[in-house]
Parts: sequence; C-alpha cells; structure tokens
Amino acid sequence: MTRYTQKSKIKEVKIRRNNTEEIVFAEIIKDPDVKIGEVAKDIALKEIKGLVAEAWGEYNSEYIRKGCIQSYLLCIVRNKEGDLIGIAPIRKHKIFGRDIYTFGLSATTPKYQNCGVLKTMDYILGRKVLIENAIKGKFKVEFVFITPNIRTLGAIARVADFIYPNPYMIDPKNHKIEKADAETWRTVKKFLQEEGELYRSLDREGNIMEGFYDDKPQLLFSKKITHSDKRVNDFGEYYVYKNKGRDVVVRAILNIWKVFTAKKEIPNGL
Repeated sequence: MTRYTQKSKIKEVKIRRNNTEEIVFAEIIKDPDVKIGEVAKDIALKEIKGLVAEAWGEYNSEYIRKGCIQSYLLCIVRNKEGDLIGIAPIRKHKIFGRDIYTFGLSATTPKYQNCGVLKTMDYILGRKVLIENAIKGKFKVEFVFITPNIRTLGAIARVADFIYPNPYMIDPKNHKIEKADAETWRTVKKFLQEEGELYRSLDREGNIMEGFYDDKPQLLFSKKITHSDKRVNDFGEYYVYKNKGRDVVVRAILNIWKVFTAKKEIPNGL
C-alpha cells in the first residue's frame, strides 16, 4: 500500500459507496513535517494540493503546506488502487498554557463524497488525540474550530463537557443565547490570531465570525443546513444563516469516555 512514510500506521476502514461496502486505507502520521522525507514531502504536497483543488478549488502550495504538511496529525485515505481519496489534519496550539487542538481543511475526492470518509477521518484523528492525552492522565481535551455546519455543532454539543456556543441553550422566546464567557472569548481571539485567519468581525454573542470567506469563496456552503432539533435550527436561522458567509468559532472541551461511546453522533459533514 502506498504511504508517505514507512513508519506510519495503516488502518483498514469500511465505508459504503454506491450502496456497496468498500475497504479503504487510512494512514495516520504524527508530525508529518518531521516524519515525511523531503522527496516524499514534495509528492505529498502535490497530491494533497490536487485533491483539495478537486474538492474545494485551487489553493496555493504554502497554504497546503502550513495546513496539512505542518499539522500535528495528518490522516491520508487511499482506496485499494492506491489513489488518494481523502485528507484531514489536526493542528495544535499552545494558548494561555493550554494545548488547543483544531480540525484543519479536510477534503475528499468527488467520487468519495457523502460516503462517510470525512466522518471517519475526523473520528480517527480526534480519537488519537484523546487517547494520547488519556495516557498522560488528561481525560478532557480542548478544541477550537470554525464551522458553518449546525449539524456538526449540534452533534459536538451532545458529547461535550463544555461547549460555546451551545445551540441547545437558545432562548425559545427571543432566540438569543448568552455572550461568550471571558475565558472562551479570549481563547477564540487568540486562536484566530495563532491560525492567521483573516476576518472582518467577530460577535461575542454566539462567536459569529464574518469575512472568513472573503479570500476563499470556494468554501462557502451552497445550501442551508438543517437539523432535526428545533433549537439547533433556530440557532442556525438567527445566528448563522441570517447573512451569507457567517461562521461559528466553537470552543469545546471533550471527555474521552463520552466521545468513545458516541461515534454515531458525529455527522459526515464534520
């Protein structure tokens, strides 16, 4: 099986494509910028850049290098023919003395979209982060991530020990939620600074960000996402989808035991 480094682990994963079960192969690399050799790194950069272009449109090589090659963990998925079909990174920042993890730009080739590949990659990476921390005696892990997807937000809220914004806490009468607490507010602002993301505004009520897509319009969701729970839908209507191009900057603290028993809660679109 093709891989970027001989020391990485390969995991067989079952997916369903065109109503048929298929085995694909996930390569998990820790510190890929260190573990992948220079020749293989050039190959990886070219392959990943091509995959992202298929899924989301063209990105420059430096963006791909920073977001994927220089990530903390990188998941690479191939089919049985060895073709690259999916990539997902996790990055790690030290913010106010705490380790903060974030999901990066994930992508799958069009032929493998809506097959659960994204869900599987993010679950594998998230699980690895939780296990690594549990071995060190840390059973709660902090994530900050950017998403316009209320299904993702609703699913994470169900398994998180703490999350802001929590769409289930929206007031049913005035459709408002409390502003972010002081620690969340300073954490997300520092996170955005560390990530180097550009944006026009960030509202403390809901951590709603605007302007994220100004330089990457190809990432805009083409349709409004809905959720089975009215409270989550209301959050989407009044905070996220009120104006085109809004995102939520989410801070969540996850407990290893809850996540391991709740894989079904995590949607394919994560």
